[in-house]
Amino acid sequence: MAVVNVAESSANIHYLGRRNVLIGLGMVAATGVAGGIWWWATPHYPLVYRGHTGGVNGVAWSPDSARLASASDDGTVQVCNVVNGGQLLTYKGHFLRVNGVAWSPRGTRLASGGNDLTVQIWNAADGGNAVSYKGHTGPIQAVAWSPDGSRLASAAADRTVRVWNVTTGLLLTSYRGHTDIVNSVAWSPDGSRLASAAADRTVQVWKADSGEMLLTHREDIATVNTVGWSPDGSRLASGSTDQTVQVWNASTGEKILSYGGNAGAVAALAWSPDGMKLASAHNTVLTPANSTVQVWDAANGQELLRYQGHTSLINAVAWAPNGKYISSASDDETVQIWAAVK
Repeated sequence: MAVVNVAESSANIHYLGRRNVLIGLGMVAATGVAGGIWWWATPHYPLVYRGHTGGVNGVAWSPDSARLASASDDGTVQVCNVVNGGQLLTYKGHFLRVNGVAWSPRGTRLASGGNDLTVQIWNAADGGNAVSYKGHTGPIQAVAWSPDGSRLASAAADRTVRVWNVTTGLLLTSYRGHTDIVNSVAWSPDGSRLASAAADRTVQVWKADSGEMLLTHREDIATVNTVGWSPDGSRLASGSTDQTVQVWNASTGEKILSYGGNAGAVAALAWSPDGMKLASAHNTVLTPANSTVQVWDAANGQELLRYQGHTSLINAVAWAPNGKYISSASDDETVQIWAAVK
């Protein structure tokens, strides 16, 4: 197996108020299977953002790959400029920790959900015009926009997924197929189906308009923490506490690949925009500083890249829509952005 380990060689650190912005100006070293060294002019992470005062639980790229939103234990969602690390906005509409954040497809609004039991939608430019959706009876773990931007799905510790009409705020569907905390929710690319992952060891696929269950993918021993559709909608990937990422047929539930093993529980994953790779966050609870993000060939499960830049557990990972960068968020209170080199 060819594994590429990324190591920083040089960087300039700029201090902007209380934010520590690390802009990599040097080269990147990567060690391949033959033991040789290759060098790229692109830095492996051009930015470390330290605007939060608590662990960072969620991270999301704007559709134009120019901004990054992050949700934190400190009760805020912050938006930064990914070119220079400048803080563009701090949203303080929640009064407890914020677990999930997502951009609308047009990049004009953001949705967030947290422990205050609310889902909030607000203006991505100035944080104004907030709309609050209430109905969950447990902390909201994740939020996701439909591809056309007309609906929003929220997954919660109350074992439900709810689908909201973004314009009217009306509850359209309340899905109750899970028997434990729902950790993640994702829309199919055509907007007709939703997949949800839960502590009941299942990923369930269901119709977005009616809540009719179509498929259940069951893990034998592990909580499922994260789920994501491939860009073409043919595959689903899920990550579990059994330390594996599994890729399976989204229509039949047939397992295609399983990989990861012994790298730590999988907390989050993200497909590359072309569907050829997967990034997954692996946490080692006993030694949090050893937590990593790994990049895999989605076709054969070969590990391509391993990133170890955080000093604590990694809670979220996201691939930039332009395919060039990956961001990761951690309990170490940072968001780190680095090049998706191969």
